[in-house]
Amino acid sequence: MGLQPDGGPPRRSRSAESDLMTPQAALDVNFAVKDALKTVHYWMLMAAITLRLLVTVALNTHFVPSWSGKG
Repeated sequence: MGLQPDGGPPRRSRSAESDLMTPQAALDVNFAVKDALKTVHYWMLMAAITLRLLVTVALNTHFVPSWSGKG
């Protein structure tokens, strides 16, 4: 749709044959897994997901004995 955050103007496609609005992310298709593993953003995302799962598992592990002890 070509919408931008905060009401910014839409970006135009670089190709002269198409007048359709193309998001910039759709144009970046040459991003390999090897390149992604080298970015800080990937590792920050993986750390956040890992911490979230560790907290969830820890809570589930400790709630079961707590609830079963109360009858």
